[in-house]
Formats: sequence, structure tokens, C-alpha cells
Amino acid sequence: MGTVRLSDTLAHIRNCMAVQRRYARLRITSANVSLARALNRAGCAPGFCIAHDLAPGGRQSRWLRLELRSAHASPAMLSLVPASRPGLRVHASAASLRPSVYCNGMAIISTSKGMLTGSLARRLGIGGEVVCHVV
Repeated sequence: MGTVRLSDTLAHIRNCMAVQRRYARLRITSANVSLARALNRAGCAPGFCIAHDLAPGGRQSRWLRLELRSAHASPAMLSLVPASRPGLRVHASAASLRPSVYCNGMAIISTSKGMLTGSLARRLGIGGEVVCHVV
């Protein structure tokens, strides 16, 4: 199996939101867990957990279950817009982190402390790679 890029994860979450699924089923990687934790802290994803499933052949598979919306509420995220890509990485220092260009959006920053929202990274005084903007 090939490597799973974070852009693939963002596309999968966007597709699950487009068809109005309650949960997104993601592979367990450190980047995906860190992204789910950042979205949860920001209030965009109500919850996440590691789920177990019985795969064909009796194997047990583990995956990350990211809750996208609650049963009676409108979605907290409307869109995930990737900022960095393999050919062009976007970095921001703590001083250059400002409120997102989007009206009610926020940025998710990959830092040495894990993935954080732009406002939290600015408060901590650390910069990093801008992964995506959440609208």
C-alpha cells in the first residue's frame, strides 16, 4: 500500500461532508490523529475515536472515526481548503498568523507541538506549515 497524504484525508473529509455523512472513516496515522484533535479542539468536529472492525478473514482492523456533525445540528465545517501542497509548501511565522482570510474560518497549522489552530499557535508564539483553512 502506498502512503496516504494529508491532502487525501482532507479530500475524504470534504467528500463525506458533501454527501452529509455523520462520520468520516480515516486511516490511523499520526497526522490524521493530530488533525482530528485540532478540529475537535476548534469545535469543528464534535468528536473522534479509534474504532475496531472485523475485516474479511477474521483480521481485526483499526481506523479513526471522525464525527462531522451531530444528529440535529447543521455542520460545523462547510469546507476544508488545502493551503500547502507537495509542490508549494506554505509556512507562516507566529507574527504573520492573522485571522483567516475567510469570514468565519480558521487555519490549521502543523507545528512542532502538533497541529494547532492559527489563533492558538499565535498565542503560543510558534509558527509552522499552514495545512488547511477551515470554513
